[in-house]
Amino acid sequence: MAAGAPRTKAGIQKKFYEHFHAQEKALQQEIDHLASASLVDSERTDAIEHCIDSIARLSQEVNDALPNLPAHDQRTYADSVKALKERLDDVRATAQPKPKFSFKSRPKNDSALSLRDAAELDKQKRVQRENEQAAATAEASPRAETSKAEDNEDGDQYPALEDMRAAASIRKPSFSKSESVKLSNHSDLHIILPTSASHAMTSGLLSKLRHCIVDMSVPTTHDRPFAGLSLKSIERSLVICGQVSGAVHVTGLKATVLVVSSHQFRMHECQNCDVYLMCSSKPIVDDCKAVRFAPLPACYARVDVTTENKWDQVEDFKWLRSEPSPNWEVLPESQRVEARTWTELVPGGPDHGLEDILKAVGVD
Repeated sequence: MAAGAPRTKAGIQKKFYEHFHAQEKALQQEIDHLASASLVDSERTDAIEHCIDSIARLSQEVNDALPNLPAHDQRTYADSVKALKERLDDVRATAQPKPKFSFKSRPKNDSALSLRDAAELDKQKRVQRENEQAAATAEASPRAETSKAEDNEDGDQYPALEDMRAAASIRKPSFSKSESVKLSNHSDLHIILPTSASHAMTSGLLSKLRHCIVDMSVPTTHDRPFAGLSLKSIERSLVICGQVSGAVHVTGLKATVLVVSSHQFRMHECQNCDVYLMCSSKPIVDDCKAVRFAPLPACYARVDVTTENKWDQVEDFKWLRSEPSPNWEVLPESQRVEARTWTELVPGGPDHGLEDILKAVGVD
């Protein structure tokens, strides 16, 4: 067979069948997870949007494969995509929070009020006016510093990182008032989540980071993994995700090193990334280029886990040829980060700055 030649039509159909059903199964699990009581509204919204995008992408893949599929298979795949859409609609409808029931009192007729009722009504109106005046005064006054810290411009759920620059070279936000971890719109920072952030592990979202190090391994090591994690639009960074019991969704990363242990790993539209991975299911890449995979470093692995690591059994949903996908490869052992670097250099210190660590793990 000539280099780059496609399989026979039967071979292409078999390959598409396998990756369609793998993606369908993963989507079914994600949709079922939407009904989880552990998800807060913002997390459920992000998860729904991801499911919508994934179903649309799967539908497009079916359309692209139509010339190689018999009519019966075309109908079967179309029905499966339709069923996913309907299932998502059903879960969205049942997961919507129900409005709280309350009795509404009917206003009394002023002419029928007793003297006692009139006095009470006058007192209530006076208290209401005083409360409105106090609220107006508070609105006009500057916000307290604590409020600014908890609701900064970047949307992060901890005090503004810019205010902590002079305090230390490594930031350790506690997320003491958060149920989830959210970091967005930062550059040139080294962030380490402390143990106190372990109660915020319902989900995580990292987005729009440039030239950063984010280490979330510490709070996830004591049987408190993330339920799910999303990484979006990150460039020239090192992200140590820690333990994730569900799925990790990675979109739009460039020249970045990831270290992650998860049940599912899905990567979209990423370029020039190294992934050190522990995954109990086959990792999935989609519209990616120059992605290299290696097993999770021992220092980040759980010693009590005996599940098979399928880090190198990668499925490329955009590659239907018989030859290995050119979009990903196994990271050669000679080019992997040394164990000593992970344990001694990556945690940081007075002699190891941000630039030194990024260079040591291969981020230019």
